[in-house]
Amino acid sequence: RNTLRELGRGGAPGGTNAGMAPVHDRAVELAVGSGVELGCCFGFLSLQLVAAGHEVTAVDLSAGTVRLLSRVAPALDLPLHTVT
Repeated sequence: RNTLRELGRGGAPGGTNAGMAPVHDRAVELAVGSGVELGCCFGFLSLQLVAAGHEVTAVDLSAGTVRLLSRVAPALDLPLHTVT
């Protein structure tokens, strides 16, 4: 929640999220319909896309991060599909 909130605010100046926030904003702006995020890591972009009304499947090789994401999404009431 903290990272999603920070991304929504544009990130702290000089921080990693400050660099990623405009990329995520643009991706959400350009997204149409459903999609797949390959290499999703913790899935912040996937979560933002789902929150914007898109159907998303988040995919990553790391079973631990995908497992965490698959637990976080329902807790945020976001219907996200995950695949390892």
